Amino acid sequence: MAWTQKQKGQFEKFKGGFTSWMYSDCELALYLAQTQFLVALGLFNYIETLGAFYLGYFEKDANGKIIECRRGNCSQCVNGQRKTKSVDRFKKFFSYLGNEYKSLSDKHPEMYKELRCGLSHEFLPSNRPFIIYHSGMGTFTEEQIKQENPLINLYADNIINKLDGSTVNCGVVLLKQNEEEIWHVFVAKLAADFRRGAKKFIREIENDQSLHTNFFETADQINFENF
Repeated sequence: MAWTQKQKGQFEKFKGGFTSWMYSDCELALYLAQTQFLVALGLFNYIETLGAFYLGYFEKDANGKIIECRRGNCSQCVNGQRKTKSVDRFKKFFSYLGNEYKSLSDKHPEMYKELRCGLSHEFLPSNRPFIIYHSGMGTFTEEQIKQENPLINLYADNIINKLDGSTVNCGVVLLKQNEEEIWHVFVAKLAADFRRGAKKFIREIENDQSLHTNFFETADQINFENF
């Protein structure tokens, strides 16, 4: 697929700075500063951000044509074109992180409001009780994180849920304890899966025409020129 010089520049910024800044900063903050709550907040927002690149910036009909907003210019459109919904952006990329993520998203669509919106707009996850787990203090060095040492994935993929002794296979889990449902956010697992998902997405943009189109549609709507 032939790309324009502008598109090549946008993609290089996305690959070389925009996404690596997301996941690298998260893991540096997580393991060196132990900012679990802040990293959880960031990851839920970043998942929605990459979902916008996956879905495209604007809603499409069955024929792939951008849907016009009947109200003209409003908060949900740009120049009369209707933007993809924030919840859809979040769900799309959250599900992209793996089968367990998709299963959770499909079964509990309220997760968007309770976790992503709760953390961002209501100061805390809303409705249900929640636990945001700490990663090990001093588990990895700055050099290991920047070099994406394989030990980080090994650590994240072998976290044990102390409630039932199972290996954590999703960064977000809804478990019942004493007849009460509780959100469990395993930040290290979520961060590792997000990093791997972002890298997979980058590879697929280059080879999938629909992703290619949606990616550049969104890239044209943000301030990449000055990134």
